[in-house]
Amino acid sequence: MPRISNNTSSARTELDTINRSREVSRPTRTTSTTSTTNTSNSFATNATPRSTSNATTPARAGVQRELAEASAPHLKSRVEQGRYLRKGDNNLAVNDLQSLLNRSGASLGVDGDFGRKTDRALRDFQTANNLKADGVVGPATFRALTGAAPQNNEPRQVERPSYVEPGTTNTNGANGLRGNFTFANNARGIEAARRTDLGQKVGTEMTKHLDAYKRASELTGVPAELIAAIHGNESQFGTYRSSSRGPESGFGLDPRFVSTSWGNDKLQQHGLGSWQRGQAGDRSVLQSAVIAAEHLKRQAGYAGVTIKPTMNQNELAGAVTGYVQGNRAGRNARNRGESWLFRPSDANPHPYHPGGTSVGRGGRTIRVAPSRKDGLLRWDTLLPLIQEKMW
Repeated sequence: MPRISNNTSSARTELDTINRSREVSRPTRTTSTTSTTNTSNSFATNATPRSTSNATTPARAGVQRELAEASAPHLKSRVEQGRYLRKGDNNLAVNDLQSLLNRSGASLGVDGDFGRKTDRALRDFQTANNLKADGVVGPATFRALTGAAPQNNEPRQVERPSYVEPGTTNTNGANGLRGNFTFANNARGIEAARRTDLGQKVGTEMTKHLDAYKRASELTGVPAELIAAIHGNESQFGTYRSSSRGPESGFGLDPRFVSTSWGNDKLQQHGLGSWQRGQAGDRSVLQSAVIAAEHLKRQAGYAGVTIKPTMNQNELAGAVTGYVQGNRAGRNARNRGESWLFRPSDANPHPYHPGGTSVGRGGRTIRVAPSRKDGLLRWDTLLPLIQEKMW
């Protein structure tokens, strides 16, 4: 649970004052022989306040609301920006949501993963509070979670985002999340990376897809730089012919590990229709960017890493290695804080691939011998170059 900031001290003081004043003279409760009908919905007790002398006063309700909002800063920020939470999200705002739902009677693990149990608990809460049970945390749901009364002009239904062509922006703008990454400085490696072919493409080819990266970042909560780095190393930002078309769509989405049905499920959550897999148009690039971001969150989760704007070297190494090489490699990279894809101690910016398998023409599995991959850049040298041009 995030620590409540100092600006809530006055709210706490007011709440304490109210409590002390109530302790002076409490009315005697009269026991009624009439039984109360129970409901199976654990949230129903929040829908209608009891009409007794102990009912919450407006002053106390206001204090409680302030405390609830202060304890959910990440969720509050996303709702205010119009980046509403839904099933499939994995970030700190989900932690806030789970904590607020637990206050209302749920029994959720606060793990930042908006999965099936969180979705069910949210829909139950929405139903109990006369909200549209769409599993989306918008303004109305957030206000109900924090104990605020609904506003007359407040929308009760939140529509899923519609598709926005890259190159344009919606009402919120394609801003994306900017990453705050901390890892060992590798000045020699970064300067060497800047002179490589892929390093040069950061300033030319990457910038052609900035809106797609940032739009995908808005939808998924994955920093835009990480999405761009996947596109860069998997397909030279979409210029490598054999991988910029076909099932990967330039993001290394190997059909052995990313099924079309799983991708379509993620796209449906974000209102992006069916996956145009195998195509190379702007819509397919955005769709693949979203699926790549969701796959990164999934693989990072297996490595014990939560994708978020602020990440350290161990988290980055685990996330990117898990995306490319699998669960065990991702966990090992997280524990060590380095891998063949993230090793700031190496002045050569090109990764030394340990060998394994890949997908060749026609979907055939091919063996890859251990070697220095001159067409790729390690993420500790690629991310700084991307950040220079992206923001």
